[in-house]
Amino acid sequence: MASLEDALRRLVNTDCWAVVAGVGNGSRMTLHLGRKIPRAHPIQTADEPVRTFQGELCLFVQSGAWRLEQEPQDFLCTWNQPEEVIAKAMRALVGTSITSVRQLTEAHDVQVEFDGRYRLTIFCDQMRDADAMDNYSIRLPGRWYTVKAGGAVTISESKVGLEL
Repeated sequence: MASLEDALRRLVNTDCWAVVAGVGNGSRMTLHLGRKIPRAHPIQTADEPVRTFQGELCLFVQSGAWRLEQEPQDFLCTWNQPEEVIAKAMRALVGTSITSVRQLTEAHDVQVEFDGRYRLTIFCDQMRDADAMDNYSIRLPGRWYTVKAGGAVTISESKVGLEL
């Protein structure tokens, strides 16, 4: 079975076609990547294209702290800013491609680069409390890779993308 590092590498060279973040989601975010997979049941509360499609691959940040920057060193936003600021800044990723992904620490902090212009750094700060929420997850066809509180990585099944 593939590792978290393998899953991170699979994100490279995928296009980001939708981001769900900010208003109504707080600091949580989902990046929809790769091919558009039709949903079996549309999400009535979501805007198009997420209402009727989901990414072949997804990066979901639940509780890990994060920062979005634009080259050369411009700060765009972080997880603890107002939802409107997060929503506006994260829209910059739509239409970009992931050009590199680096695991920064043994705690699974990760840095994702988009078109060499934007950098999303995820900090796994949910470490001590066993009741804390997950830091982030990656969904590939057939699998979820989740960095849990405390740094454990779990791999579970996903039905999305298997029909491709």
